[in-house]
Amino acid sequence: MFDDLYTFVRSHQAWISPAILVGWVGTIIKLRADRRKWRLEKEKHIGEQLKQLHEHEESHREADKRYADCSRAFLAVIEAPLTDQKRLSDARDDLCRALNDLVSLYVAHFEFYCLVFRDDSDRLSSLCDSTVRDLRIWQVCQKNVNNPNVIGVVCRERFRISKHSLMPIRHALSRMRPSRDAKSALEVELDRVIATDIR
Repeated sequence: MFDDLYTFVRSHQAWISPAILVGWVGTIIKLRADRRKWRLEKEKHIGEQLKQLHEHEESHREADKRYADCSRAFLAVIEAPLTDQKRLSDARDDLCRALNDLVSLYVAHFEFYCLVFRDDSDRLSSLCDSTVRDLRIWQVCQKNVNNPNVIGVVCRERFRISKHSLMPIRHALSRMRPSRDAKSALEVELDRVIATDIR
């Protein structure tokens, strides 16, 4: 009886082993194909993210150029020996619009940059440093357009960068992992901007 059972198991094992081997090889081939497909999709996704990041950078660069042009025009009007109210008012309005646009585009760029490079501490630290510099520039601009002599001539309200437009930077910063010094420097500068003249 045991001999018959042994013969049965041995004869069936001979048929089962190739089936298992074929199934195992088929599974490996499928897993490799899935892995290759996943890698290609990941590369495509990264490529799309970098393309979007490039578009964000282009938009930000154009807004920064327009802001610089408006800033130069505003300073030229202020420094002119004879300046009429309309020219000063128009130059100030153009500069305020350009700064608002620049802030909005910069914040969108900042958030997307954090998303794309969330695991790259060096890049995020560099982003924090450049954001601190930009925040300081924006504060100087805000101070210039809100100069009492300018406000007195143009009869306009004080310009304020909206606090809500800067809050996404703070939210993105809470999820970032840059160097501690870069992060704390940006937090301090954000607090300073929000605390000064911003509603």
